[in-house]
Amino acid sequence: MRTLRYYSTIRNFNNILGLSNQNVGLVMTGAGHYKNYSKNKDTCCKDISQTEGRTVANWPKGDSKMQTCRCNGPQQPQPPNYDPYKIRTPEVVVPPLPPSNAKWTGFVFVTPGQQQGYPPNQRTSEQPNLEEQGSEKEEKPKGFLEMLKNMFGRRKKEKSDSDVSMIGRPRRVTKRPFHYKDLPPCVQYLIIGAGAAAWAAYRSIIEHDKKAKVFFISKEDCLPYDRPPMSKHMWWNPDPPDIEKLNYIQDWKKKTMYLSEYNKFMDPVKFYRTKSGPAVSIATGYCVQRVDADYHVAWVKTQCGEQPIYYERCLLAPGSKPKQLSMFKSAPKPVRDRVCTLRTIRDLEIAYRSVKAAKHVAIIGGGPLGCELAWHLGRMNKMDLDVDPEKQPLEIVHIYKDKGIMAGVLPEYLGEWAAEKIKNEGVTVKPKTQVYDAFQSADGRLKLTLSDGSSVVTDYVRDLT
Repeated sequence: MRTLRYYSTIRNFNNILGLSNQNVGLVMTGAGHYKNYSKNKDTCCKDISQTEGRTVANWPKGDSKMQTCRCNGPQQPQPPNYDPYKIRTPEVVVPPLPPSNAKWTGFVFVTPGQQQGYPPNQRTSEQPNLEEQGSEKEEKPKGFLEMLKNMFGRRKKEKSDSDVSMIGRPRRVTKRPFHYKDLPPCVQYLIIGAGAAAWAAYRSIIEHDKKAKVFFISKEDCLPYDRPPMSKHMWWNPDPPDIEKLNYIQDWKKKTMYLSEYNKFMDPVKFYRTKSGPAVSIATGYCVQRVDADYHVAWVKTQCGEQPIYYERCLLAPGSKPKQLSMFKSAPKPVRDRVCTLRTIRDLEIAYRSVKAAKHVAIIGGGPLGCELAWHLGRMNKMDLDVDPEKQPLEIVHIYKDKGIMAGVLPEYLGEWAAEKIKNEGVTVKPKTQVYDAFQSADGRLKLTLSDGSSVVTDYVRDLT
């Protein structure tokens, strides 16, 4: 046992000596390499001149002319903000525009025509003098009260058919709320649409849930309203429809098309911060692009993309689109501008001004909407003639394809009897007739080719098929 213990001790000592000898060998090898490198460095690294085979020029150079750039700027001193790369524009004096004779009076432009004795599209040598007189009048100082009157007041001006022409101007669409960030991110009840069905659904929700929070999204820029008066009593008003009131007279009573008032609808921001109902708010002028029923989110179209609105319950009540004849859809723009449907308040505003300024109107369609509009336009024409007997009467033509009106609802004999009632109001009735083609006439009006071989030249067409 003692011999084995000595043997292991000797073995460990030999390993230590072997490691120390190896380290000594590495040190000696490194010293030899260092000695050889320091001794033979002239032979391993030769100094090569960088100017070998090249011509070296002195720097800096003398007073030699430097090469100019592409843009040869002027040699004379220039202002500090001079930019030689800027595109030079010719100095052309643009004459000022002549003063316009169109004056803003609210919803229409009143343009006095031929007051000076000149045609509308011609100029004479005396006209610049008139322009100078108008410019001199504009330069005169005005008082503070007169400036307020011009800004906020409306001047009353006598209007006559000889020197005044009414040009319908479509109303701008206003959004409420103005910024899309004010839309609530999540609501309890979401109703897409603001028609009669949407308002009836809101009333039913309030009956069953007294603390409900309902939010409307409407593509139109107005509150929920009733549509039937659009083809009836709204045409008997002496003035165009007012978007803020939409009043009309029925049974000697003043009524409104709106189903509710503005004060009942909360601001969208205040509506979102309200914890419990009952509460109702609306976003007008916004359109819903798509609805994801799995994740309960509706995507609203905005100017910056799409804005999500999460909901618990959602009702789709956007309504239907008006049907239009295919010939009017593919017609050129001058023809389409004289054809209109009757679906929204915006359509009513445009149609009212167009009918008042027209001398001939054609109504296409024998359904309830077309029959109501034809009868009320005939009665409106009689009312206008009673007020002003010297006014030229409006010619109205009612075109429908069946023998009697409302053929899908009424029997034939009753439809013919109802058509006679419309005819008694001064409306020209054309039964069993369809429109085959429509194009612009030589005088800029609209010419309709009918199935019976005749043609009708009109100023305005109401497509209510």
